[in-house]
Amino acid sequence: MDNIGAVTLRVLSWNTEGLNSEQLAARTESVANCILAHDVHVALLQEVVPASFDQLLQWLSNYRLLPGGHTDHYFVATLIKDSVQCLDCRVLPLDNSRMGRCLLACNVQLGDKQARLFNCHLESGASQTAERRAQLVTCLRAMTSSAATRSLLGGDFNIMCSDELKSAGGLPDTVSDAWEASGRPKGEKYTWDAAKNLNAARRCGRRCIGRLMRSSYRPDRLLVRGMTVDRFELCGRDRPPGLQMHTSDHYGLLVSLVLD
Repeated sequence: MDNIGAVTLRVLSWNTEGLNSEQLAARTESVANCILAHDVHVALLQEVVPASFDQLLQWLSNYRLLPGGHTDHYFVATLIKDSVQCLDCRVLPLDNSRMGRCLLACNVQLGDKQARLFNCHLESGASQTAERRAQLVTCLRAMTSSAATRSLLGGDFNIMCSDELKSAGGLPDTVSDAWEASGRPKGEKYTWDAAKNLNAARRCGRRCIGRLMRSSYRPDRLLVRGMTVDRFELCGRDRPPGLQMHTSDHYGLLVSLVLD
């Protein structure tokens, strides 16, 4: 039986690799095309730069673009379609960050259903594991302590192994990993794959030679609370026409959520 009164919220999370200037305009256009093709309600983007932000403003006129962090360098940005009401949005600093990272929190309403959505890009690098772990704890605390009954935390967590999540205390009982909640589809697992993604392969370089089993990771996550995952898939696995590289070294995470 259909869930009468429920609405479906489509959310995309994607590290857009804005710090790589090579074919940035064309790659940013590919991100915009993905958002439009999937009729995304909310897009949580990471590693946005001023040039790509301006391009998204031009191409996505029916979206409200909300930046967070140090907008003169690279930052997170949440894009909200005009059919979704943005009730409020605020930047929550991650005090231990050496890289200007923050948590961008937005309350949205689709139909008569509300949800609080968090966009993050946690500290990068193997030497920043302790900072990243503390940031993840802060983000999970913000997500679960929200007065909203429905919340989502998405972004580039920079997690390279499951031990990092375990060392942060694991996921609270009320929080689900969207990929796991969708049945752990094998082909949709890795969001950073140097064996298949040309951008990632260039960044990995010699480090991946001879250890291709360690060239695939899941640093990007979508965590949900109080919502049902209806569908999960990755975006950006194919090279855009005319480009000799992928849209980003990360794949995007697209999820359909049922709000009842």
